[in-house]
This record gives sequence, structure tokens and C-alpha cells, in this order.
Amino acid sequence: MLKGRWQEQFLIAFVIFVFLLNYSVTQVFGQNGSTPESKGKLQKIINLQSEILQKLFAQEQKIAAMGEEAERMAGEIETVNGRITALQKSMAEEEATYAKKKEDLKLVLRSYQRMGTGSYLEIILESKDLTDFLRRLNVLRDITKNTGKLIERLQSSKEQQAAVKQKLTDELTRLRSKQDRYNELLANEKQLQKDLADELAALAAERENYQKYLADLHNKWNEFKPVFAGAVEEFTSRIAKGNLPPGAFQLSGGIFNIKGSFTDQALNKMITGDTGFPQIIFKFRPGNVEMTMPEKNLVLNGIFMIHEGSALKFEVREGSFQGIPLEKEVVSELFRDGDLIINFKPMLGGYILKSVETMDGYLQFSISPGL
Repeated sequence: MLKGRWQEQFLIAFVIFVFLLNYSVTQVFGQNGSTPESKGKLQKIINLQSEILQKLFAQEQKIAAMGEEAERMAGEIETVNGRITALQKSMAEEEATYAKKKEDLKLVLRSYQRMGTGSYLEIILESKDLTDFLRRLNVLRDITKNTGKLIERLQSSKEQQAAVKQKLTDELTRLRSKQDRYNELLANEKQLQKDLADELAALAAERENYQKYLADLHNKWNEFKPVFAGAVEEFTSRIAKGNLPPGAFQLSGGIFNIKGSFTDQALNKMITGDTGFPQIIFKFRPGNVEMTMPEKNLVLNGIFMIHEGSALKFEVREGSFQGIPLEKEVVSELFRDGDLIINFKPMLGGYILKSVETMDGYLQFSISPGL
């Protein structure tokens, strides 16, 4: 009854614990700034906790069943021990009786042998009364006729008891050997239970540390978003003023077929200085534009797309913050207050951008007269 109640309480506690684990995940990742990787890591920890809890529950039931079997074997051993003890006592009593009978018979036979057959008659005739006479006669009759049978019976009883004792001893040895093996298995199961409990404790600590890390990351992310928006606004404003370093914007070709280039070094030089915002650094590679904010450990990778004919808009394909990959929806939050635009209109005049390609260290684009 107690065992059933205990298992029921354990199961209820297990269900509540799993619910709380999943509830905590929902709370953490219901916030903005979460990523699939961060969700996946914490969910993996929680799934492992749930799996180990299920194993622990099954292990508790298994150990409880094995404990009952161990108790049954202990009771069986105790019963056999009791039977052996009782048999040893009986054998000791039988041995004493056997020894006394042998000694009595020895004394009587010795007296009878010394006195001869005449004395045999005297023993009977010296009886005090009829009762004494019959008793003496019966004793002598036993001596003469049944002495061998009496000793044989006593000896047979002794041998039978010895055989029973040996059988019980063998049974006891078998049971103890079985108990030793079973106790070893039970010890292994308890060790497994301890290992599972230790693993669960370690996961709980890891989960707590990771949740603290995610909470800290979430706070940093919320603090960073307005900083990034301000830095993008400042960047766009500086570019729009068109204060290009000498030779930064290079053009070549004819009137109707103009090609141009713009280096990442020139771009970085334009936005370097005391802006009150973290520094933005661009790196151009074939087919990719990398934008970083080293102070905030932000990395964004994407491409430039032609925007409204005379500007380039930064389209982010992937990124990371504090080493954590960002999903597309999270990245879009960074540009909610405005896109990152490089406006070439002051340099282009009446021309428009027809194509742009990212090369190693520079942008290459073609320009044509506007309509």
C-alpha cells in the first residue's frame, strides 16, 4: 500500500516537473531576441532532463521490485536456517539419547558377561514383586533379543537426520549464492540510479546557467537594438552628405557605358570618427558583404541591392550576436527604424545604377544615364 502511494506521488511530481520545464522554455523564448540555436540548446537540456526523469521513475520501480524479491529470498534463507537449527537441536538430542543408550547397554552387558548365565536367573529371582519381576525380565529380554535392533534404529535415525541436514545445507548454500548474485545486481541498479540522479543534477545546473546566459543575452540584445538603429542612422546621414575621400569613387568608360568602383576602405574611412556609436566596419568579398560591430560582437553577412536607382541597400542574409546565430525575424528588428542605405545620388548626378557586384575589397557597378 505504501509502495503504491509512493509511486503515485513520484509520478505526479514527475508530470509537474516536466510541465514546469517546458513552461520555463516558453517563457524564455517567448521574448524577442531568441534564436533557433538558443531554443534548441535549452530544449535539448530539458528533453534530456525529461528522459532521465522517466528512466529514474522506471529505475525506482525496478529497484522496488528487486527489493521485494531480495526480502523474499532473505525470508526463505531465514526459514531454511531455522529448519537447520531445529534439526541440529533434534540431532543433538538424538545423539545424546543414542550415547546414553549405548553406555547403559555397555554397563548392563558387562555385568551380565561377568555374572554368567547363573546370574541371569538370580537377577530375575531377586525381584521384589511381580512388577519388578516383569520389568527385569523385559530389560533382559531387550538386552538379549533387541539390543542390535535398538542400536540399528538409533543409528538409522542419526543417518536420516544427517542426510536431511546435508540437503538443507545444500539448499542454504544455493540460496545464499543466489542472494549474493542478486545483491550484486541490485547494487548495480542502485549505482545506475545514483548515476542518473547525478546526471539530472548536472543538467539542472547546466540549465540554470544557460537560462542565466540567455537572460543576460536578452538584456544585452534589447539594449543593443536602439544603439544599432542610431549607428545606422548616423551612417546613412554621413554617406548622404557625399563627403568622399579623394579617389574613393572611381569611374571609367564612355557616356552611355560607365563603370565604377568603390572600396570597403573608402567606405570605412567615411564613417570613422567620433560618432557616439560603436564603430561599423565593412569588408567586401566576392558575392558577400560583411558588416561588423566589434565592440558589440555583431556580425552581419549579406549583399547590396540597388535601391531607387541611385542607392544601395544592405540586405542581410545571416548574422550573429555575441556568438549566437540570429534568425531572419530577429535581424529584421535591427532595421525596423530604417534600412542601411548607401546613397550615391550626389556623386551620380543624373545617372542611375544599373548593376552592382561585390568583389574582393570593392564594389563594382555599372551606371547609365537616367531617363
